[in-house]
Amino acid sequence: MLAASVRGAAHERAGTPCEDALAWMRLPAGGIALAIADGAGSAPLGRAGARAAADGAVAGVRRAPG
Repeated sequence: MLAASVRGAAHERAGTPCEDALAWMRLPAGGIALAIADGAGSAPLGRAGARAAADGAVAGVRRAPG
């Protein structure tokens, strides 16, 4: 799987990193679980929050029955 995040224009001008996150996993039946989270640029921990949200969503799918 190939994925990418790109900094927006405001982040480019400010020299700040992209705060978005994505997580994915291949499911046993052959599908893919994918989570994408938008990091809140105005929040001090926006990048960490986006990472936690994406990772948590995929972990939830992993633990789901059936």
